[in-house]
Formats: sequence, structure tokens, C-alpha cells
Amino acid sequence: MTIDIWTWFCISFGVMLLATLIMTEQGRKFRTNDGTTRKFGILDLEFAANPKEIVTLIEGIYKLPAVDARRVVAALKGQLRVDFIYMPATYGAIFLLCMETSAKLSSQVGKDAFLWAAWAQALCWLCDIGENIYLLNKIGPKVDPPSKTGFLIYVINEWIKWGIASLGAIGSLACMLYFWLSGEFSTHSLVYLIIVVVELIIFFLLGNVLAKREDKKDPENPTVASYTNDTPLASN
Repeated sequence: MTIDIWTWFCISFGVMLLATLIMTEQGRKFRTNDGTTRKFGILDLEFAANPKEIVTLIEGIYKLPAVDARRVVAALKGQLRVDFIYMPATYGAIFLLCMETSAKLSSQVGKDAFLWAAWAQALCWLCDIGENIYLLNKIGPKVDPPSKTGFLIYVINEWIKWGIASLGAIGSLACMLYFWLSGEFSTHSLVYLIIVVVELIIFFLLGNVLAKREDKKDPENPTVASYTNDTPLASN
């Protein structure tokens, strides 16, 4: 059972890192014009302070020159779509961590808590799917402002997703660290730890190479400099 769990965890973790690399590259293209041209990230949409902020940010994309607006829209939609691959990998990895933590704890309360945290990742996944569908439907030159109720549901959805996933990940990782420090681990699990470390090294090396390539290709960020008040994109 342990071998199966850790094998699947390494696979899920690797897919998550690969999806993160792709989404990071797509995120480098995110620009909007809300009076001045600036970069933005997907978290600006996820944690918008109010409904107007979502509208301003998305409509600002279409105030860019047509060619640049198309590039940003394609990158934004692309990132949201790649996120559908990121979701099962991430929540699956947290699920496996919580299940393994539950199995190793001696306290019944702890076992039950992490068992619930494991299965609650399905709720996080559903919340993330709902968020992506919502944002994909909002992308357009004219955005219907979310109602107060709709925006409140959106905010609650974000807190559920991030809250449960963070509790599961941080809690299980803290327990795993304790098991390692106290010597309560199987020697064969070292193989999986090495695999995870190798995956992280490859991830950071590739990320660094891609970032340097982007800087070399765009040393003074000419993409931003090229944004003018030319005719904005009229449609998707």
C-alpha cells in the first residue's frame, strides 16, 4: 500500500510541476490596461477585492492593441485550460499525503481528521472547476459585472478551495517531517524522497532557463513598451 501511494504521489507531483511550468510561461504574457499598462496574475482574478476589479482587469485586456490583446486572451484562456490538468494532479497529491498521514498516526482523532482532509480534496477540485468555468465565461470585451450574491459565492468558493487544500497539504507535510525527524519512516521510502527531490531540481532548473530565455528575448520588456492606445481588440 505504501509503495503504491508513494508511486502515485511521485507521478501526481511530477504532473503538477509540469503544469505549473506551462502556466507560469503563459502567465508571463498577462497584461491589462486600467489607465496604465501593467502585468497581472491569475491570483488578481481569484482574489479580486470587489466585482468591479474583475470587470476592470478583463476589459483592460481588450484596451490593448489588437495583436497584444489576442496574445493575452489566448494565454489567459490557455492557463485556465491547463489548470484542468493541474487540478487532479495537485489535489490528488494532497489526497495521497493525507491518506498516508492518516495511516501512520496512532491517534484515532488524527486518523479521522486526515481521512476527512483527504476526501475533502474532492470538494476543492469541484470548487476549482467552478472557478475556471466562471472565469472562462467572463473573458470578453464586455464583462457583465457579478452581482453581490454571485461575487460572495465566488469569494466563498475561493476560501473553501484554498483553505481546505492548504490545511491538508501543510498539515500532512508537517506530520511527515515529524515522522522523518523522529525516525518513524521506512528505509524504502528514501527512493521516493529522492525522486521528489530530483523532480524539484528539474523544475527549478527548467524554470530558471525559461525565465532567462524570456529575459534575453525581452530584456527591457518591449511587449509592455509596445502597448499603445491603438485600436483595441473588438472580439475574442
